[in-house]
Amino acid sequence: MTQKIKLNPDICYMLGVHSCSKCSDNSSIEMSSNDESFLERFIKIAIGMGIEPSKLLVSKSHKPTLYTIKFYNSKIRKFMDRSLDRSEHILKHPNAYTANYLAGIFDSCGGVDEKGIYMYSPGERNIMLMERLGFHTSNMTKLRIRNSESFIAFIREHSLRMRSIIHLPGNERDLC
Repeated sequence: MTQKIKLNPDICYMLGVHSCSKCSDNSSIEMSSNDESFLERFIKIAIGMGIEPSKLLVSKSHKPTLYTIKFYNSKIRKFMDRSLDRSEHILKHPNAYTANYLAGIFDSCGGVDEKGIYMYSPGERNIMLMERLGFHTSNMTKLRIRNSESFIAFIREHSLRMRSIIHLPGNERDLC
């Protein structure tokens, strides 16, 4: 991998996923989910960044079924960490980069229940980013987004989890 990594909306999605993951080592990037469509998107982005498919480590645990995709690349990990350190400068405008980043966070550690949209432990930096963008939160056991409608409108085209929750044109699950 000799090409220089440049930030784009897909890499911002992976950056959002990475900001919520609890990796214990210093060079891996991983995503865990029980939904294969999240993992497929993660794999496509990783391959687009130059990771060989044979370098992607896939594991499956049971009870409940959980898939984990992981790859080791210190150059990409440093790029991700540097980008996260600069996120308040990179992601300060409401554009496709920021929407993909927040969609990655939501897909990785968020969901919807009867009380609305929530996220588990997105981190203080991400909470501040959401507040600066006008998505107000309240922190209980789960971080709640108080103005859910505007948050949904912002990330709905970029979030796979949101596509499975609301009707969007082109969503195959809505045809059933």
